[in-house]
Amino acid sequence: MLGFMLQEALVNIPIAGLGLLLFRLCAGVWRKLYTGNWAVPCLLAVYLCLMYAVTGIPSIHYCVFYPQINLIPFSDFGEKRFFMLSSLNILMTVPLGVLLPLCWQQYQRFPRTLAAGFLTSLAIELSQMFCFRATDIDDLILNTLGTAAGFFLGKLILGRFWKHTKTGKNGYLVLSLILVLLCFFLRQELYNLAAGL
Repeated sequence: MLGFMLQEALVNIPIAGLGLLLFRLCAGVWRKLYTGNWAVPCLLAVYLCLMYAVTGIPSIHYCVFYPQINLIPFSDFGEKRFFMLSSLNILMTVPLGVLLPLCWQQYQRFPRTLAAGFLTSLAIELSQMFCFRATDIDDLILNTLGTAAGFFLGKLILGRFWKHTKTGKNGYLVLSLILVLLCFFLRQELYNLAAGL
């Protein structure tokens, strides 16, 4: 378990760091992307990289269109693992709902954060058609619920910090795209490098 965690750190922290560097360069050109403190985007970038690792964003080396789609909500309700997997799907996106309003003022409105959670989950589910993973409507619903729960939890616990959040536009979209592309092109190479250490 410790070896697995170390390997994930060796892979995802460099991707998050490179992603933040590229995002900072973009923000230097288009200042509207982000203007606040960089601590929270650092957390967001590491979180997104770990989430992409868990959900199986495809790699350029293993990208094959192999759709396995379930469009019937909660079709496996009653199976032993249903509640455990449902809880994990909700918990996985709680940090997204907490971090987005701390990064960008526009996400301090619930509908915006909910839409971001939904679109993030939808992008992940669609990408899973290219990496031998199942695309499941349950994951989309539960991930969106997790983002909503994170928003209200963040508002309750960290809402007083929201006033320090700066304005920005399209920053989350640009950061996400940078990280997805880096994961697609670099993650497998870094896993191979980490395995050789």
